[in-house]
Amino acid sequence: MSGEYVIFALLLISCIFAAIEAVRIYAKLYLSSKRSFGVLTVVPLFGGGNDAEYIVRSLIWKSNWKECCLMEEIVLLDLGVDEETALICQKLSEENSFVYFLKPEELKDFLIEKKFD
Repeated sequence: MSGEYVIFALLLISCIFAAIEAVRIYAKLYLSSKRSFGVLTVVPLFGGGNDAEYIVRSLIWKSNWKECCLMEEIVLLDLGVDEETALICQKLSEENSFVYFLKPEELKDFLIEKKFD
């Protein structure tokens, strides 16, 4: 009998979280469709040992949970990163359609193409 109450409580809590998430997603989509501008975040990366993956994943998390940080595009700007960081950045751009790994000379063309200039 008590096992049924535990399962019921877990199911109820899961439903509450699902409902809250659905409302949050709907509100975010509704509010973001009214914006007439795009937000571009450029992250300059240089050298080695910087936490590119941590920075990008935290930006993605913030854009998902905070309305003040609605980002449409994230550009990882290669200012001379090492090989390992370049591979991480390329992987992040492949995993996320809104993350781009660009060299400085490619940035102008990207801005023109996206009409952020």
